[in-house]
Order: sequence, then C-alpha cells, then structure tokens
Amino acid sequence: MKQIERDRFRYSDIEFGRASAEAESYDVPSLLTDGYLDAEGISNEALTGSKFLFLGYKGSGKTSLGKHLFLLSEKNPCFLLSIFFVRFSL
Repeated sequence: MKQIERDRFRYSDIEFGRASAEAESYDVPSLLTDGYLDAEGISNEALTGSKFLFLGYKGSGKTSLGKHLFLLSEKNPCFLLSIFFVRFSL
C-alpha cells in the first residue's frame, strides 16, 4: 500500500504558471515553450505571416502568444521576429 502512495503525484508537484505571461516568461519560461496550448494554430499563423495583428480583450492570450514566439525565436536562429506590444485606452 505504501508503494502506491509513493508513486502518486501531489498537486504541489504541478506547475500552474503565473498570473501574467510577462512573469511566467521570466520565472518559468518552459511553460510558455513546452506547455503552450495552441488549439487554434494561431502561433503558426503568426510565424507564416498569414496573420500579423492580434487584437483581443484583456486576458485573451495576446501577451502569451508574443512571449511564446519570442522564447521560441531564442532557441531557433532561423526565426526573424519583431514583436510590438501596444496598449490602447478607450
């Protein structure tokens, strides 16, 4: 019985990330490179240039996309990447 308990994971072993993509890119960058979920294929659209402007509400993932691409570009010397973060006020 003790063997089963020892092999179980604990919730404290799971890295859930940070509240913002900025903090996560500095503290745990592997979550934005290896753990980034791109269900819609948006990062590929950004890399191929088919889409180049990403607008959305606060918290919709715009900064995480930018940080994800930036971290990937550091690992791959073939990437040419320009990212601009602009905040608009209404």
